[in-house]
Amino acid sequence: MATVYILHSLTINQYYIGSCLDLPQRLAEHLSKKNSAAFTKRANDWKVFLTIENLEYAHARKLERHIKKMKSRK
Repeated sequence: MATVYILHSLTINQYYIGSCLDLPQRLAEHLSKKNSAAFTKRANDWKVFLTIENLEYAHARKLERHIKKMKSRK
């Protein structure tokens, strides 16, 4: 089952929205800055703000895209 998650960084006051099959592993990847071009490399203090769990993967991806479309800077 998949999870949609929102991370927040106090340092840069930004949110990150994503979806994955294994949240603990994905969070570890964000915090380790595994991908040098990733948005989450900008800060070290990412905290889980919200999770929506137990979704089919296709539904999680659709929900992630929907949330990203709704996003504003406010």
